[in-house]
Amino acid sequence: MKNQKVYIFDARMTQYAEGQEIWRRVAVSGNKSLSHLAEVILSAFDFKCDHCYGFYGDVTQHPGREQTETYELFVDAGEETIAENARGVRQTRISSVFIDTGKKMLFVFDYGDDWRFEVELKEIREKFSAERLPNVLTSVGAAPPQYQALDEK
Repeated sequence: MKNQKVYIFDARMTQYAEGQEIWRRVAVSGNKSLSHLAEVILSAFDFKCDHCYGFYGDVTQHPGREQTETYELFVDAGEETIAENARGVRQTRISSVFIDTGKKMLFVFDYGDDWRFEVELKEIREKFSAERLPNVLTSVGAAPPQYQALDEK
């Protein structure tokens, strides 16, 4: 088996953070899919992966037709996409999208609640022999609950 590359990402909550620093550093195999990366990020924030999501190349733009690099679960589900040029997330490898460190993407989860995260590739390195992946390396700030309690609505 050839050497496995480990991709280190910072995922920073940008919506509903209310001025707080809320982010996670995660390590994943570059051979895995963007769908896997989404699940790892959501799990790191104690969210359930129970809604559609997408990765968007322009972190300053809300998902839409003006995005030029788009990967959405809608494509894999055979649903209408937000961007015309969208590709799927289940067959797209992390290593084919995040080629260079410093690359950032907007990760949007649950388009109704509009959870947004800025995802940045911080490092690509060889896997350590006993290293388990995926792994949450750093956790800063408490994430708000994914769903409000019924009495808070």
